[in-house]
Amino acid sequence: MAGEIRVSTHNFRYAPWYKRLGALVIDMAIVKLLVLLIVPGAFKIFTILSGQHWSELKGFFTSWDSGIWFWIAPLIYMVILQGWLSRTIGMFVVKLRVATADGRKIGWLKAVFRTFGYVLSFLVLGLGFVPILFDKKRQGLHDRLTRTFIVMK
Repeated sequence: MAGEIRVSTHNFRYAPWYKRLGALVIDMAIVKLLVLLIVPGAFKIFTILSGQHWSELKGFFTSWDSGIWFWIAPLIYMVILQGWLSRTIGMFVVKLRVATADGRKIGWLKAVFRTFGYVLSFLVLGLGFVPILFDKKRQGLHDRLTRTFIVMK
């Protein structure tokens, strides 16, 4: 087929959805904890939640002094670790990595585009992730756009 990606001599074991989800949960826990510890004002979320000032919560996630880092930090984290190591800490724990069709590391440029594709997958009501459940190569929209694969290490 014209649009299909051919994998050269590599016989990948594509990562199942539950391992990918596990890696994501680990990564987001790490990033959120780092944001809470490093970003001034981010600790305010605990004050809001413990005092049950729920009306302040909406403004927290859009304020530049604290909440916006809850959205930006995961993107920076993914670009840096995937560009540098082709895997995040969560992927390391569950023994996964991101690879190109010929099995190489993805590099910085693909890491940036893959992360933006990840955002796109999320923004369309998460539908960009659905193909991971059914595709034989377990690629989501962001994987297809960048011609990358999540494979077992």
